[in-house]
Amino acid sequence: MTLSPLLKRFIRLFIFLVLILVAFFPAIPATVVNQSSNSSQSLRDQILTKESQLDRVKAQALATSSKGFQSLTQGFRFSFNSIFNTWSYSYASDGTLLLNWNDVDVVYSLPNANGTATNIVVSEDPTLRSVLNVTIQRNMPRLTSAATTATTNATNTPQSLSALPQLISTTQPVTGAIPQSTTTICASATSSCAPPKSSVATPALIVQSSPTTPDFSMSATVTQMSFAAGGSSTSTITLGSLNGFIGSTALVATINPNTGNVPATPLNVSSITLLSGASGKALLQVLTTSATIAQGYTITVTATSGTLVHTISISLTLNPDIQISASAPSPLSFVASGSSTSTISLTSLGLTGTVSLTGSVSPSPANAPTLSFNPSSFSVQPGFQYSSTLTISTSASTPSNSYTVTITASAGGLSRTTTVGVSVLADFQISNGGALYLGNGNSGSSSINLYSLGLTGSVSLSANSPSGITTSFGTNPVSLNPGSSGSSSATVSVPSSVGSGSYAITITGTSGSISHTTTLSVNVCDRLSANSGSSAGYIFSLNCSYDGLNLDAKASWNVPSVSEPSGYYCYNQNCDISISAALTDGTGSNGVFAGSLSVQSCGLAGCSSPAYHGFYNYLPSNLVQCSMSVGSGDTLSGEVYNNYFNPSTPSTQYFAWINDSTKGTSCSASGNSNFRPTIAQFIADRVGTKLPKFSQVTVSSCVMAFALSTQCQTVYNSGYSKVFTMVNGGYTEATVGAVSSNSFTITWNTSQGL
Repeated sequence: MTLSPLLKRFIRLFIFLVLILVAFFPAIPATVVNQSSNSSQSLRDQILTKESQLDRVKAQALATSSKGFQSLTQGFRFSFNSIFNTWSYSYASDGTLLLNWNDVDVVYSLPNANGTATNIVVSEDPTLRSVLNVTIQRNMPRLTSAATTATTNATNTPQSLSALPQLISTTQPVTGAIPQSTTTICASATSSCAPPKSSVATPALIVQSSPTTPDFSMSATVTQMSFAAGGSSTSTITLGSLNGFIGSTALVATINPNTGNVPATPLNVSSITLLSGASGKALLQVLTTSATIAQGYTITVTATSGTLVHTISISLTLNPDIQISASAPSPLSFVASGSSTSTISLTSLGLTGTVSLTGSVSPSPANAPTLSFNPSSFSVQPGFQYSSTLTISTSASTPSNSYTVTITASAGGLSRTTTVGVSVLADFQISNGGALYLGNGNSGSSSINLYSLGLTGSVSLSANSPSGITTSFGTNPVSLNPGSSGSSSATVSVPSSVGSGSYAITITGTSGSISHTTTLSVNVCDRLSANSGSSAGYIFSLNCSYDGLNLDAKASWNVPSVSEPSGYYCYNQNCDISISAALTDGTGSNGVFAGSLSVQSCGLAGCSSPAYHGFYNYLPSNLVQCSMSVGSGDTLSGEVYNNYFNPSTPSTQYFAWINDSTKGTSCSASGNSNFRPTIAQFIADRVGTKLPKFSQVTVSSCVMAFALSTQCQTVYNSGYSKVFTMVNGGYTEATVGAVSSNSFTITWNTSQGL
């Protein structure tokens, strides 16, 4: 059938008007089967009752938190548009109207540049427990009235319901019975949904939710914090406009408990102004110091706008801690048997209690370095600093190595560590057994002693010998372990061409890059020389100064024997030893002596037989030998006394008396010497002559001081004055035994005349 032009124009106008109605009235429900006026009123009442129970804030929160919504809106600023509820109804066999609440549809819109809009529709179950699906509608007519309707006065909602009778009348008539099952019809007139396949249309109704009171939402990115005192954290507080809320919101942060040193909780802004559908952010900082008390806190952020008040709580667990550090050890490297120190610094981070220091060493071989702390523990308070001195000690047995020292600070179940490193170096010591006294053409030996300081290895010995003198070693090299000692015998040979004198031999010990030396002195006597430049001797004296005046000195001893050492033919030398008791003034120029003299004279024809005499000497006069017969080993007594308090004799008169009890002979003298006797002495004298062999001298009695009131034992126990003097330098080779029962011995320590 061909349509007339007028009819075609009418049809085009009708279709255009229908499209305009669909575009500008998307909230108008779908057509339903016309029912009686009572059925429509019952349906309207049930819908209003259920719709009033809808929690719109919860519906929006569920929509925006869904993964589908967040995925579709990422990077775009979709704004809330409206909330629609989808219903379906049917009639039971008895004619009762049955209403089913199918879903809640939350719509967010984004305007497009071409004048259309993109909608995100989040369908939720009516209990608002789950999201059913999320769909996107592109290039939809931009209906600002929809968003306005959802947020304006509730009087708009009944208008859609009041239109129900008119809409019902436009639907197709119902033929046959209404099915008992329900069918959900499209949520909006602009949705491209297929009509039900059933030949009987199921009536449906879409009702827009009524507007809600303007409000704002509040959230925080972090609601639980946990860190150590001295640290910090942040949380972003977000406020969002709900239901067209517009206004300024004040922000305040408080903390509980709030006594003592508690965390600071500043906000970067004190208020946020929101526009409809917009959001704003504030940054909350939680700041602490080492002095902040470590405990649990609750931080409450309150947002207030007029009568609207929202809060959010943030839980903070502030943990105690210890900050520990160590200075570089001084020195960083040292030889085994040495030590190093480091300063350990501690800071209490909110901690109250006792902190203990311990340490360990790695590697940890036998005789590893040992550690000590001073002090080793502290009673700490939050924010305070403390220090301790760590001493790293070693012994000669500590192996050379690089060691790591771990220092641990502990407080209950809390512990913190720091480390330092030290290097223990290997080394050794070298020495010799003492000077040699040799005639030319002879040889002698001295020990070379080595001591390891952390050294594991061997030490090679070499000698730098002057003037043709040769040196050889018995053991070479010498093996050492940490803390051990070893030795080798150095044999020195002096050819007959070497003249008299003192010579130095440099002995060098070498182990890798380590090298040390010792100097061995060799004193040579030229047997072919008429005059030897080598002469030496000693003086041993036991002095007693009693109240500044000493009037008597007396002692008994056995006369020492003398003999020229083998290989010594140094002519024109006398081997003299004198033993005596004396009173002197301590100057060395004045004194009176009484004792024995042991003499051996050597000349071109050789040495004479030893001779033994008693003697006395009034300085500065010469020594006088007594005519009495004295033998080697005889027990001899000598005494010097002064009659200072005797008015019949001058105070300058001194008496000297010598008695040989073995042979029953004696000698005495009386003379004047103008000095004040301040010191009583026992003297063993070996001065200015060649060194002979000495025998032991035993002093069987010794009495000194004022009127013989002080015994030598008393002087000895009181710290008597011992004087050892070597003429021309050298070694003291006399050993004095302990004084017991007023008796002691003097022993010459070498058979080689030292």
